[in-house]
Amino acid sequence: MPQPDLLVLIGPSGVGKTSVVHALHRHGAVTVVPTWTTRPARRGEHVRSLDHRFVDDIEFGRLAARGFFRAIGAHPGQRYQYGLPDFDPATRPLNAVVLRAGHVRCVAGPNTIVYQLASPPRLAEARLRRRGDRADDVAVRMAAYQAEIEFGADIAARTFCTDRPLTAVVADIVAALSEDCVAVEGAAR
Repeated sequence: MPQPDLLVLIGPSGVGKTSVVHALHRHGAVTVVPTWTTRPARRGEHVRSLDHRFVDDIEFGRLAARGFFRAIGAHPGQRYQYGLPDFDPATRPLNAVVLRAGHVRCVAGPNTIVYQLASPPRLAEARLRRRGDRADDVAVRMAAYQAEIEFGADIAARTFCTDRPLTAVVADIVAALSEDCVAVEGAAR
């Protein structure tokens, strides 16, 4: 199997994608490719966070016009745009991006590996409420939760449940990456 050049972590809102990708980065297992978005940063998020860059509609349009993005998309029922910048496939440790399942086909190449993160719906909903999402946003996200899990299961190589401690989830993903022919540089197994 050829060495993968991109790990895509998918899953509905509230399953812990950001927490997992940050932990994988700290572990030395991945290089995070940030998505750019017109959505406002949530409480506690920085404008230039590890996995997102927050810009207004005008700046997003300028970047898109310059050909900065490899792919652009939006989540159904939401008005914000997301863009994935180009990246060097030879980067090590492995490039990783956080996406929703519906956008994987826009960025997936022959050497892309997709892992899905999932949680029981009640846990995902509680996380959304804890992070301060508006009630109407939580309702939209939870209405699509099960369908997104099912769609993701069809395209993901593996699914990891995030109802356990973060360290256990990360250890399982690092082990899976090793099994899936990815040299996890600097990462203890």
